[in-house]
This record gives sequence, C-alpha cells and structure tokens, in this order.
Amino acid sequence: TVIFIPLPQQFTTHVRWVNKTGLANSDALVRMTKQLLTYGSQKLPNPEFAETVAMSGNDLTYSTSLERTEISVSVLAQDLEQTLRLLALNVQYPDWRQKNWQAMQNQLTLEYKAMNTLGSSLAYQGFNQLLYPKSHPYGQIKSTIGELEKTRLPQIESFYQQHFKPENSALILAGQWQPFSQKEVMQWITQYFSHNSLSLKASKNTTKDVKIIEKKTEAYEGKTIHIIDRQGAAQADIYVGAITVAKLNTDWFALHFASTLLGGGAHSRLFRDIREQRGLAYSISAAQTNRKMEAPFYVRTNTANEKVAATLRGIQQHFQALIDVEIPQNEIQLNQDFLLGRLASNFETPEEVAARAAYYFALELPSNYLQTYQNTISRINAQEIKSIARKYLVPEKMIFLIVADYDWILPQIRQYLPEYQVTRHPAALSIISQKQPQ
Repeated sequence: TVIFIPLPQQFTTHVRWVNKTGLANSDALVRMTKQLLTYGSQKLPNPEFAETVAMSGNDLTYSTSLERTEISVSVLAQDLEQTLRLLALNVQYPDWRQKNWQAMQNQLTLEYKAMNTLGSSLAYQGFNQLLYPKSHPYGQIKSTIGELEKTRLPQIESFYQQHFKPENSALILAGQWQPFSQKEVMQWITQYFSHNSLSLKASKNTTKDVKIIEKKTEAYEGKTIHIIDRQGAAQADIYVGAITVAKLNTDWFALHFASTLLGGGAHSRLFRDIREQRGLAYSISAAQTNRKMEAPFYVRTNTANEKVAATLRGIQQHFQALIDVEIPQNEIQLNQDFLLGRLASNFETPEEVAARAAYYFALELPSNYLQTYQNTISRINAQEIKSIARKYLVPEKMIFLIVADYDWILPQIRQYLPEYQVTRHPAALSIISQKQPQ
C-alpha cells in the first residue's frame, strides 16, 4: 500500500516504509535484519550507499518495535525521487553477501550484552517474561546471546522473504512534494519498487476494519514480589502491572484513561504524590500499552534502595484508590483535556503524521479509529474508571518486579510488605520462571 498525506503548509516530505514484522516474530532475526539493512543493498553496497544517502540531505533512520520494522527519512521535494530510489534498493535487494557480516554480528552482540546489564533493560525483560509464557508470541521477544551469535545470513534471508512481503508493507509520504504532482511521485514509486516490495496501490486510508486479536494468558495469582538480583546496584528499577486487553478491545480506552490519570504526566496522581509530596522517586509513569494481542498495564519507576518498600506501598495504595475512592469530576475533565490536546499535538509535523499512519497500519486499526478515540475519551466518566479498575487493576493480582541488590532491599520488604512472598531471580533472565519463593 502507498499512502499519500498532503500537508501543503510544510516544507519537507517525510518518507516512511513500514512492515508488520517486529521483535514478536523473532527478536534475533529482526535485530539482525535491521542491522543488515543499514549496510545498504546488493545493487548499491556500502560505502557508496551511505555516500548517496548523505547527498540526499538526511540519513535513513532504521527502527524496530514489537510489531513493526520501519525505515524513515525527511527530505526536500528536490531530493524525493533519489530518496525513493535508494529506499527501494534497500528493501528490495538487501546485501545477503555482506562481506562485513562477522563484524556486524559481533557489534550487535556486544551492544546487546551491554544493554542487558542495565537495570532498566533487565526490568523490562523480566516483567515481560513474568507476563507471558514462552508459548505466547510476546513471550519470545528476548534473544539469548547464543542465538545472536549462531544466526547466519541464509537464515536472515529466508526470514526476510517469508515475512517482509508486499501485503505486509506500506510506503507513507507525508508533507509537501510540490512542484511535483502526486501522479508523478506515484510513477517514481511504481518504477523503483517494481520488484514486488509493495502492493502498488495508492490509498488515503491506512487500514480496513479488522477483528480483535486475543490470545489469552493464564491468570496471574499475585501476592509475590519478584526481585532480579543485580548485586551492587545503587538504585532499584520497578515495574508493577498486569495483563489487560488488546488495542482494539473496547475496554482499552478506559484503561488508557486510567493510566493517564495515574501516571500520564506532571499532573498525574503518582507524579504529584510519589515524586512531589513523598520524594520517593525522580520520575514515575503509568501506561496501558498498545498491541494487537492482550497487552500490559504498568507503572514504572526507579528509586533509591532504601525507598523501595515505601515506593511499592505507595503504588499499591494508588491502584486501590482507583477502586475505592470516588474520582472528582474536575479530575476527569482535566485528563480529558490533556488526552485530547495531546492527540492534536501528535499531528503537527510530517514526521509525526507519517509515524502515526505507520502505527495505524501496523496495528491494523480501523479507518474511523481517531473519531472513535475522540468520542470515547470525551464521554468517559468516573464510574467507568472505577469499574475498569475493579476488573483489571486489583493490586493483589498484579506482578511486582524489582531489579536491585537482593540482600540490600529484602529486609525492608519483609518489614513493610510482610503479606507478600519474595522470589529471587538471578540476572540471567532465561531461568526467571524456574525460581521458587524464598
């Protein structure tokens, strides 16, 4: 699909290629594919590819997420044809004979090893492993170093041909391409993407109506605090949350609203209390994630080791308050204004508009999604939030995960949260599910 979004008031065009293949398909192979694409094309290998990209005025940006892979760049209209040619060469003819493959693989492995020593990375990955069983697509997003080291080019080529198909891809152009007409730009796309890397059909809508995708996980019993033992850590990284719903489930909007009320910015309850009043953490946030399949609602923060128990108790109290305490109408109105205002600000630049279009395409959101979002948020009420909290956000059923020095924080957990069992996990997360409570 080719999606044109004219923005006559802008001076540039943002070009974004998106494919519905992400880390949930294969963490190792998607990371390797992204790395390989940055090295150019069979028909225009590095360094010539890099030099030609630089001459167009902006570098190509490569990114991956759970459910999509993207390449993007912003250019002036005079450089648009050259950019489309380069992008087409890149995605249609990856360099499967890459001479620098071993060095590339070593670099990615070293970066991955370094990333996995960070407390924030360990917390995210550990939280994800506790949420999803290995049989679930989202339960397979963490590669081992061994998997990265064993990956070979023929595997990546086979994976690319299987997943990066025309029906899974879109090319999005947002901005100003005058003095060229849309017809002329479409002719360039047809010419350069002739090797079947896109379903060459111009469209103004990113998606069609689709069914909700749900793949149920087993209910989590809760009442356990999981500690990933990062010995010598100077601070603790914390996740608290639970599996809720997929993006297209109608309950998603109320959960999204609840996450904004709890931790969506400086106006939110957690920020004003945990940070401003109690001084327990510098930053704290809450989110209802956006995924095709059931996704987590979570609170995330980091704090000093000696403040872990107080921070956890504070988070727990705020979840319980959503269930027990009436929400004032002025707080509902404040968060409605915040969300609807933020929505408008997401469409100010060509980059933002194209990124949103790619997101809607990858998650297969219906064409009326924006209107549905605005209507639902503007009509939401306090009773809906209390009802959704009772259904999904009961503290006793949530996962509590901490990455910290186990010996340092265990005594305060025992003292201030005695009703919780404590389970210790080593920093080698591959065996997180095998440890028993201690």
